[in-house]
Amino acid sequence: MNANAIALLAVIVAIVFGLIQALDLGRPLTVVFEKNQSENLMQREKNSEKFRTEKENKQVENPSEENHIIEKENWAGNYISSTANINSPQSSGYTILISNGSRSIDFGLAGRIGKIYKEKGVKVIPSVLNSMFVSDGTFDAFFSGDVDREAANALSQYIDYLVLGRATMQYSNSGNYSNIEGMQSQITTEMKLSLRLFNTKTGQFINDVSLSSTGIGASKTLSTKLAADIILKELNQNSIVN
Repeated sequence: MNANAIALLAVIVAIVFGLIQALDLGRPLTVVFEKNQSENLMQREKNSEKFRTEKENKQVENPSEENHIIEKENWAGNYISSTANINSPQSSGYTILISNGSRSIDFGLAGRIGKIYKEKGVKVIPSVLNSMFVSDGTFDAFFSGDVDREAANALSQYIDYLVLGRATMQYSNSGNYSNIEGMQSQITTEMKLSLRLFNTKTGQFINDVSLSSTGIGASKTLSTKLAADIILKELNQNSIVN
């Protein structure tokens, strides 16, 4: 082999060796680069998951906070009757709402109480509150004293005072006289009525009264009416309104 061939072979060997070294040196760099990319991606995923978890935990800690704000803003829209009129500033207006204990309004009893107050010269306004106020449990919370400023402000646009009442009845058989000529079975109604007077301007309950009575009649309807008559007579003497 002549000198030129040997020299060319040496150059080729040097080039191949250089390429091998370059590939060997580049491989670790590529691995490190890919590793850093993978670590950055994992860190971003962890941060995203952490943010998601913190948000979910916050919602679990106080899930009703956002709903409560919405409910406060819509209090009037939820519970004020569509037929209610803005209150006249010339005189104090009262509205009466009685719950019968089964989350429904007792319009009959509320009307009879309103008649007593009208005879005393009190301005009685037809109830400005709708049935949802009772059916969804808001009445129970309100009656127990859980009243926020939003509710009072909404009511003050329509009435000055709110008379809330809770009526409960328990029935029992007084005896079976069907085997005695001219006698009928009798039903006993034990009735309780609790009234609370709320001042919408101050947002406070200012008066309350609790009354009870017993009525006996041939039916639930009759015995309940008789029990209510006794309570209304007492209420006429012990009114919670001015």
